Amino acid sequence: MKIGLAQIIQESNTFSPFKTELKDFYNQYFYLGKDIYDGFKNTKLELNGMIDVLNANNLEHIPLLATHGSCSGPLTRECFSSILNDLQKVLLDAPMLDGLLLALHGSLSIEDEPDGESEILELIQTIISKNIPIGVSLDLHGHITERMLKNNVFYIGYKTYPHIDLYATGEKTAKILVSTLNKEIKPKMVLSKLPLIISPVCGRTDEGPMKSIYDDLQNFTKNDNILDVSCFMVQPWLDYNDLGFATLVCSNNDMDKAKIVSDSICEKVWKIRNTLVPDLTPLVEAIEIGLSSNGTTVIGDCGDAPSGGSAGDNPTILKTLLDLGLDKADKNIYLTLVDPRAAKAACNSGVGSELKLELGYYFSKYEGKPLKIKARVKAITDGSFKIKHGLEGVEMQFGLTTLLTIGSISIAVRSYGGLEWDVGQYTSVGLDLKDASIVFVKSPSHFRAGYSSHSEQIIIADTPGSTCCDIKKIKYKNIKRQVHPLDEI
Repeated sequence: MKIGLAQIIQESNTFSPFKTELKDFYNQYFYLGKDIYDGFKNTKLELNGMIDVLNANNLEHIPLLATHGSCSGPLTRECFSSILNDLQKVLLDAPMLDGLLLALHGSLSIEDEPDGESEILELIQTIISKNIPIGVSLDLHGHITERMLKNNVFYIGYKTYPHIDLYATGEKTAKILVSTLNKEIKPKMVLSKLPLIISPVCGRTDEGPMKSIYDDLQNFTKNDNILDVSCFMVQPWLDYNDLGFATLVCSNNDMDKAKIVSDSICEKVWKIRNTLVPDLTPLVEAIEIGLSSNGTTVIGDCGDAPSGGSAGDNPTILKTLLDLGLDKADKNIYLTLVDPRAAKAACNSGVGSELKLELGYYFSKYEGKPLKIKARVKAITDGSFKIKHGLEGVEMQFGLTTLLTIGSISIAVRSYGGLEWDVGQYTSVGLDLKDASIVFVKSPSHFRAGYSSHSEQIIIADTPGSTCCDIKKIKYKNIKRQVHPLDEI
């Protein structure tokens, strides 16, 4: 039997200041055909888990397309059409497939269509037939819709946040597909939803209120007819009518039992909804705590997180540090900013030079004015490094990156936004985290997997940007009301 393999991942944010274009996918990676094998070598992603299961079962796999557009605004229609055209071509050129394994995010949207995943699946089923089974892995922040439920399509979601089970999710998806092809099972999906939006700060599965919910998921699969249970805390920065928490149950042709399980999980989550509102620390208070503490304090800049689709160019933290006179402090402070203009200017000036430049709000032009600063250039790199946590083994590409210093403040200024999950964004420019009193990371929670071992304490600061983690402050216009925590229900 021949099994197709594909991946199209992007997490959209309708509050982002820009749209996602094709170059954003190529800035991460875009592999066609057998180039996927080389591109994914030494990584631990969904496709790796899928491939290993197929190999263990002596099944032939046909690599089709694999790309990642990171997290930003909805895709332009031109970008999405180009990707679908490539997917269509490789599918038409492929031999007759018996099954397909697909890695998606669940929150990909297009400028004129909120449900990108459904468009992808509808194209695939048009080409390869609706009778061929398709197994899909999803991020647990997927925006799950009724439209996604299709004949012969099943979904398996991550079970961890921070996400450390990408490979395992790919494995499980492939195992269920293999059993389906062997006619041992017949996967059927059931969906339940809640009018609930969970802040990523409260959505950790290793501790906090959602831990018990995710710990219990495996108990449901002890029932012979329940193959998998996945909860989706949803990408909160999507302004769509049907946004909300979802549970998907994959059963062995037992939809009645699946519905009971799905609804029961939603009932449990609804009962703890008031514990899912974050307690964020004001920025100045977080800085004061860090400076008065021993060791390294890592502060999550959750409002400007590129991993959620923000531009990463908000200079509020740098301005606050300078206003507090902390460039003259006797303790080191590290932070990052996305500003290709500033990175280029610093590169042109050269290592060791001092220059005046504008920094910040390069993409988010309508949110504020850039800071005018004087800084010294300490290092210049190409912005590439290997991720060790989350997307394990993937080479991150931040583009031209320069390390600027203003006294005791070090700023890693890069050209592209990207996932701030790994300490490599600092070590790749020559900074050692143990030498800093405060390290800022533009992420609400996922960075913990990479930074916990380097910190004495972690604080989540209430910072501005298009990934605001206080759900009550997000300026939704289209979401269906009533919904918690925007409304008291």
